[in-house]
Amino acid sequence: MIGLASASAILLLMSLLGISSNLIALLTVKRTKYLHNTFGALCVSLASCNLGICLIYFGWCSIATLSMVDSDDRVFFDSELGKKVGQVALLFLYGSIYTHLAVSFNRMMSLLYPLRYLMMFDLRKGIALLVVVWTCAFIEIAPYFWSRECYFFYKYEVALWEFAETGCGEFFGFYFDFLPSIVIVVCILVMDVIALMRLRSSHADAYVSTMSEEQKKARKIEIGFFTQSLCQTVPFLMAVLCFHVVSRYAETDWQLFWAMTFSWVSLHTIDGFIIDIFHTRRLVFKTSTKVLPSFSISGAS
Repeated sequence: MIGLASASAILLLMSLLGISSNLIALLTVKRTKYLHNTFGALCVSLASCNLGICLIYFGWCSIATLSMVDSDDRVFFDSELGKKVGQVALLFLYGSIYTHLAVSFNRMMSLLYPLRYLMMFDLRKGIALLVVVWTCAFIEIAPYFWSRECYFFYKYEVALWEFAETGCGEFFGFYFDFLPSIVIVVCILVMDVIALMRLRSSHADAYVSTMSEEQKKARKIEIGFFTQSLCQTVPFLMAVLCFHVVSRYAETDWQLFWAMTFSWVSLHTIDGFIIDIFHTRRLVFKTSTKVLPSFSISGAS
């Protein structure tokens, strides 16, 4: 049997780290000039999803769970409120998944069509891409508004998120959660491989050697964005594998906890830290509202 207090304390610590890392990420995008573009908007979407999940883990999976340790109320978490919290958690999860997909698509296009990229992903098209991302996420959670048998909730006794043990819940868990996650992971891997191959071959292109200094700086930033995207793909892939594959071989409640619950909040915490590592510099924390210049990812200090 899992130690409820211990599990909740672990989630409390991880969610606090995630809240901090993603708040810093949002501040960084706001105050860094070279992130005021489509890629930066995708970073905002990703950090917002991460922040939403971490806040749910903090308030629901940690604080609310700890308040239930000595309580006799056993229906609190699968009440109507608990089901709505689960629905919001799925919205942020799917928003994160589709944003990861959009980031990989954006990076692939920037490397395949470097000369036309700025026209292809101007502000208007960037907003349209975000609308598509969040529309897809909302479509996936919309059916839960009309069904009492289809829901997703936090089962605090074992510290696990679960779909309802009904035919409807199993249907949505497989066709709306498992299959789309696997398909999106495959698409992300394919796009990242295409982008990586293009990056390797582009060094031999004639236009690279004739670039101006400003163009070289812009290219360095674009490559840095792609490197960030690759780094964020790894924890995303690991979280999907842990949640949907590794968990099937778990034999104890603690193994399920690490494979499913902990891996989920860890993904959103690490996502925020990756944005911070690539872009956050000391000037971000100064009280001045002046944004950082667009020299290079490593050039700001």
